[in-house]
Amino acid sequence: MLLVVLATVTFAPSASAQMRARGAYTMVTGGANNVQSSVVYIIDTVNQEMTVMTYDSSTRSIRGLAYRNLAADAANQLGRVRAGG
Repeated sequence: MLLVVLATVTFAPSASAQMRARGAYTMVTGGANNVQSSVVYIIDTVNQEMTVMTYDSSTRSIRGLAYRNLAADAANQLGRVRAGG
């Protein structure tokens, strides 16, 4: 399953209108609440994004479950720390 996700992320066509750095990916498997099968957490350390995906065996497809912009989350937390201190 990890190889399928890696191939999907690596060889997916990219939009030429977006000026974005080529990603460096780290993948970790694990569980998630309310999900029967395992999930894959894919973290792009260059663009500071995280995507959570799972494999749906009934449709034989990969489904995206969640997306987080880690840079925005970090900035939000930094703002909370500064406001509280």
